[in-house]
Amino acid sequence: MNCANCGTLLENGNPICPNCHMDNSNVMANSQVMNQNAMPASEQPTNEVEVLEEQPKIDANMAPPELEVNAENLAANAKDISSTNDISTYAPEEEKTEPEEAKEQTLSDEVEHVDIAIPAVTKPVETTTGDGTNPPDVLTPDTVGVENTNAPSDPNMVSKKKGKFTIKFKSEKSVPQMLALIGIIIFFVLGIFVGKIFFSKTIYTNTKAKTQNKVKLVADGKNNTTTAGKFTFQIPESYIYDRRNNGILIYASDATWRIYIRGDEATYDILANAKSSIQATLQEAGVTVNQIKESQINNVSYLTIEGTTKTYNRLIAYTDATNNYVYYVEIVNTNNDYDYEALEIAADIIKNAKYNESSSDIENIDIYDISTLAITASREYASLKKNLENK
Repeated sequence: MNCANCGTLLENGNPICPNCHMDNSNVMANSQVMNQNAMPASEQPTNEVEVLEEQPKIDANMAPPELEVNAENLAANAKDISSTNDISTYAPEEEKTEPEEAKEQTLSDEVEHVDIAIPAVTKPVETTTGDGTNPPDVLTPDTVGVENTNAPSDPNMVSKKKGKFTIKFKSEKSVPQMLALIGIIIFFVLGIFVGKIFFSKTIYTNTKAKTQNKVKLVADGKNNTTTAGKFTFQIPESYIYDRRNNGILIYASDATWRIYIRGDEATYDILANAKSSIQATLQEAGVTVNQIKESQINNVSYLTIEGTTKTYNRLIAYTDATNNYVYYVEIVNTNNDYDYEALEIAADIIKNAKYNESSSDIENIDIYDISTLAITASREYASLKKNLENK
């Protein structure tokens, strides 16, 4: 239908004109009424309800209708197929073959994604004989990767393959077996000689240090025996010793440490259980106690005290001496540290010490030192005499 105003064709029954935007709803309604009046009466729609044809009722006693099979001509339009050539066959489905160009394209794409490391070649690989010349009737390969199948087999040839590439090498000279053996022996001897030169100093230094620090034990023999207080001690001859204040002083042969051992009347268990009291008492006396603990030396319990007094670090130890005695040990050294190696030497001497029921009476006589008084008196006399002579 066209617009009543401008004649433009209305789209899809839309009453609004796309050109002039006029509403053609009334015009479209009038046009539909005129069309219905122009239709024949038989084609006009009716509002009457069509009455369905009444269907026959079927009950259980009714017989089913008979089929007139004989009246039907089943052979109509039938014909003999034995004499005709129009026979349908089911041929197997043919395999789809890919064009050769597509195969070549696929193969070329796969080759593009393969990385092959090809060594740089300056000249073709040549196979030579022992004298350096090419053998007759042997073709030299034009490119690397093409194996020469015409070359004679040689057990001396060494073949190295990586991927598709084959490179063959051959030794031009052979070393005599005896000469190679002599060279290996010479190399081995030189290696031992050089190693001895470079490492002999280190080994010598370590050996020397171990010799200096080697602990001498009473069990080694060659001991000196001395009595101090209630105990008799055995001291290896490698050490220097002396007696003082009912104890013994032991010195290293190189004078790097000193050990003092003395027997005191006390009970070890009481000492070991009073660590805090001992530490507090020593600190009040001006001794700095860095550590106080109980240790095991040669399966014997020792109460050790790491203290500092008069600028010296002293390692002090107590251990049981039986008979209501304990051994008192004090150790100092030139390094001014706590020398536990020297404590092991003291422990060995203590282990071999013996308790004496009685001590010598001569040891109980104190030394009365008058040397200082005598020397002072002599100096005063010399000074007085000099003054008299000057007058």
